[in-house]
Amino acid sequence: MLKRFYVWLFCGSFCWLSSPAQSFRFHHYDLKDGLPGRNIHAMLQDSRGYMWFGTSDGLCRFDGYSFTTYQSNPSDSSSLSFNAVFCLMEDQQGRLWVGTGGGGINVYDWKTERFFTLKHQAGKKGSLSNDYVLDLLQDKEGRIWAATNEGLNVLEQAVSPYTWRTYHRIPGNEQSLLAEEITALETDSAGRLWIGYSKAGLSCLELTNS
Repeated sequence: MLKRFYVWLFCGSFCWLSSPAQSFRFHHYDLKDGLPGRNIHAMLQDSRGYMWFGTSDGLCRFDGYSFTTYQSNPSDSSSLSFNAVFCLMEDQQGRLWVGTGGGGINVYDWKTERFFTLKHQAGKKGSLSNDYVLDLLQDKEGRIWAATNEGLNVLEQAVSPYTWRTYHRIPGNEQSLLAEEITALETDSAGRLWIGYSKAGLSCLELTNS
């Protein structure tokens, strides 16, 4: 009986190991399909089911069949402010936030299908610290965090007049940022904000005490 069991086990294992692997099918999309550019920096599926892609040449939305492209138009202030899109985020209200490499942050209005822009304004307290935005995040309290190449920005309330509080690197101050250029943001289950830098490591911010 025991011998028969080992024979059955061996045969079953052999059949499992020799079964064909699952086959995956790739679908490819390029400029001819409607993509505005080949360099893809960010991707997001929103709560409506649309896929969004940030490229070096504009933002595009995919509905499963075709792409809709959004690009900068200097004569239209409600268009995308800058074509290089580096990060995407959907907030708790279902709005799409778009971080660009030189044009600040664009917030997409679903009703009008237009954008309003949050940018750095020299000499104005409470404006974005820099227009080169590398990551965006909303924490569970509703605050919006923006990683730039000149500091970390936070909106306590994501409503007009959109006043940012900014954290910078202060030499000699161990409680400040490790560096100015921030490349990644994430929150954990303990309510902490993790901050990733370009060539400077990590910081962890206790949001309950921020």
